Amino acid sequence: MSNIVATFSARVQRASRELILFAIASMAMVLGSSLFDSTYNNFLNERFTITPFQRSFIEFPRELPGFLVVFVSAALWFLCSRRLAVLCMILSSVGVLLVGFASPTFNIMLIWLFIYSMGQHLNMPLSSAIGMELAREGQTGRRLGQLNSIRNVATIAGSLLVVIGFRYLGFTFETVFLISGIVLAIAAALLFTMQPTVTHGAGSYLQLHREYKLYYTMAIISGARKQLFITFAPWVLVTIFNQPTQIIATLLMIGG
Repeated sequence: MSNIVATFSARVQRASRELILFAIASMAMVLGSSLFDSTYNNFLNERFTITPFQRSFIEFPRELPGFLVVFVSAALWFLCSRRLAVLCMILSSVGVLLVGFASPTFNIMLIWLFIYSMGQHLNMPLSSAIGMELAREGQTGRRLGQLNSIRNVATIAGSLLVVIGFRYLGFTFETVFLISGIVLAIAAALLFTMQPTVTHGAGSYLQLHREYKLYYTMAIISGARKQLFITFAPWVLVTIFNQPTQIIATLLMIGG
């Protein structure tokens, strides 16, 4: 164990300031998102008592930002990747706080959910891009693997906090959303302290290649399968099997 600690300490000392900042920011990003994801289905069920149709409809404003990413990213071409990531975390932080504290009706909640989701979806490609910027030549895959490990640890930590909070500390949904918003704001602050990179002029970057058509098809099918499962599996557990928030968080923690 002492050798492991010594090796880890030596690697941290050799790491650049930018990499350490981004690693901590990445943990904060995913920790905040994990807190939200672990409680969101129970929040919907207890706060709004929505129908299965309404639960299905929620995925439209939640996933629409994923489609709009290519257009929004193009419109924000003048921001470098690290500054755009700051904006993403601000949107996510504001969105989750509004969902928790300014959602008197279901329809208003959908507006705040769209804002939160826009920040999350914009950040998905940025996280990998910044990670590759911080990798040594020939070590891109290794660096992305290390950062994904950090994110998985954050997922587990967020779910564990929800389990402990709801079971022993008297947490409410507002408590979790407040912590989530604060953690996401901390991620934004950490990203802002990183040195900005050079921005590139606007151009056409979206290209489709005929030889990749099978991959595109598989990606669409995989996305549809994933969307159906992550939408309705937790919802079935919450509404049909009446599982409380801490059980959903426990399952997400085991998955992480």
